[in-house]
Amino acid sequence: MVVLTDYIRKEFLPKDSGDLRPLTKIGVVPIFEAIRRAGIRGVRLGILTGSLVVVPSATEDILYDAAAHAGIDPTDVHVEPLAFTEEYLRVSVSGESREQSVQLVTRLFERGGVNILVGTKSLLGEGWDAPSINSLVIASFVGSYMLSNQMRGRAIRTQPGNPDKTANIWHLVCVEDGLDYGSEDYEQMARRFRAFVGISFVTPFIENGIARLGIGEPPFSRSDVRSFNQRMFARARDRTRMVTDWQTALSAGEGGVRLVEEVQLQKTVLPRGFVFRNTISALFWEGVMTALYVFTRSLELDRNASSLDMLMSNLMVGAIVGILFGLPNMVRALVLFIRHGPIRSSMRQVGQALVDALYDAGHIHTPPDELEVVAETEDTDLGAVYCHLEGGTNRERWVYLSALQELLGPVRNPRYLLVRKSRFLGRFRRTDFHPVPSVLGTKKRYAQCLAQAWRRRVGKMDLVYTRNRAGRIVLLKARTHSLAAAFVPRSRRITRWK
Repeated sequence: MVVLTDYIRKEFLPKDSGDLRPLTKIGVVPIFEAIRRAGIRGVRLGILTGSLVVVPSATEDILYDAAAHAGIDPTDVHVEPLAFTEEYLRVSVSGESREQSVQLVTRLFERGGVNILVGTKSLLGEGWDAPSINSLVIASFVGSYMLSNQMRGRAIRTQPGNPDKTANIWHLVCVEDGLDYGSEDYEQMARRFRAFVGISFVTPFIENGIARLGIGEPPFSRSDVRSFNQRMFARARDRTRMVTDWQTALSAGEGGVRLVEEVQLQKTVLPRGFVFRNTISALFWEGVMTALYVFTRSLELDRNASSLDMLMSNLMVGAIVGILFGLPNMVRALVLFIRHGPIRSSMRQVGQALVDALYDAGHIHTPPDELEVVAETEDTDLGAVYCHLEGGTNRERWVYLSALQELLGPVRNPRYLLVRKSRFLGRFRRTDFHPVPSVLGTKKRYAQCLAQAWRRRVGKMDLVYTRNRAGRIVLLKARTHSLAAAFVPRSRRITRWK
């Protein structure tokens, strides 16, 4: 195992055996101390940084032997016990560069003299090669794709002579109980997971994004966190299952199937699913509470035993409270149903309208009849809708997915809006808003291409310019009353093995 972190924190080195100060910061020394104090059987713990090298005393002979094999004169290797324990030695190499010190400890690690190595990402996170690593803990605040992937690369390298090697990579996250957005740690991990792919715990696919872990969305309670950790520990122990899951997912790639980048939406992003789910749900619970009230009222009128008085009263009070509590949700759902009707086409038709507009505007050069908009659902993924473009170049698919994500996302500050108005039962007006993607909003001619394609493929709508007084008013209404802003989660860009 290797633990990579950002700082050394030498000030946390104990001064004597009785120095057990609290470990209040993350760093090489605090992590080393936390593991050492745990007293885990079989652990041979070491530190490797540019200025601090520590190895177990029991491996001193292996250390000198490793120095000889690394081309380092054993007489240049100096060791001394740490001030607070004789079980560990501080190592220094005289007259040698830092790279050779790293090579020495790496050889010791590869030979089993150290089986848990704590180091800094700056020294070990890039270019360091120790193929025997099968567990990596990223105790770092790094969120960028390049640095995160460099750290992951320490564990996912193949090991000569060990074709069945597997590796677990751990990401540490601290979340506050009940916090809606999950904490800065969580948001940082979500950014990391958007950058690379792995096995999904939800569907038998290889894909990117934190949703593949199946942990849901914040807020998380303490019991949620405990449950997540137990599930992750169980998966980490079951390395046979890891191999099987990867083989199953990779076998889906036979016959020309490949990694495909898609836009993922919940069905509730489309008005049809949203209106049905929320309206029916609200009416159902309101009906349950009303039926409970009627039932208890009838029992109260017909009861013969006074012992039922308190029970009936409690049930009636509970039913009344339930009706009053659920009424706002029902009203809200009904209002949205009246004001926001379903898009008069399938997801595929919306995607085809966007392809036509991008082609007419010159952002896609492959003719639309040579492209295919693929929209599909996965029953195992809680009603998610996936959409991607078949054909064209990589750049054209990237432009399409970016534009589709904007078109189906929440209204922010677009230059143009697609506004669809209609009437419900001939009396109630309903309105739906869609932002024109920025790639088509730079010029009026491009926005008109989308408007024409939408009318041809989807239905009637108005194109509104939002940079004048009248358009600004429409934009404010769209932000306030947009269907996407009411209940709908944002769409996501994901990569899946298809």
